[in-house]
Amino acid sequence: PPPPPGGPHHPGDFDKGPGSHDGFHGGHKFKHKMDPVVIDSLLQVTPEQKAALDESRAKGDSIFKDLRKQKHEAEKALGQALESRDAASIDDAKAKVLDADKALLEHRINGMQALAKILNSEQLEKFNQFHKEQMKKFKERMKKGPAEGEKE
Repeated sequence: PPPPPGGPHHPGDFDKGPGSHDGFHGGHKFKHKMDPVVIDSLLQVTPEQKAALDESRAKGDSIFKDLRKQKHEAEKALGQALESRDAASIDDAKAKVLDADKALLEHRINGMQALAKILNSEQLEKFNQFHKEQMKKFKERMKKGPAEGEKE
């Protein structure tokens, strides 16, 4: 039978990394990641803030890597369950994907709350404005498609 039609996609669905069968960005997964050096300079962080940010980033990156792995495994299991057409397997796999999404969302919220404890209100305002601009640029690149978006 022909493969099922593509469905709605979620953030991260196309950046599974190099070697994956469905990697949208291939090996350039982190090409547009926000550079901590640029951010620290923009926000004019103190040495104490830089140390706290570096520690928070290291911990957060490690947790994020584990959560993305769990999400990838859950998505893979869902694909296999859908192929099997077994309702119980599909429900179980769906629950795992939702749990993985929830964990990623909680990690994002925790990261922003940690940032708010390190930065002062002016720095947070600058960070939020910078982040909004980066997201706008990202969305514009996505509208152009991968070929055009990667020409920078």
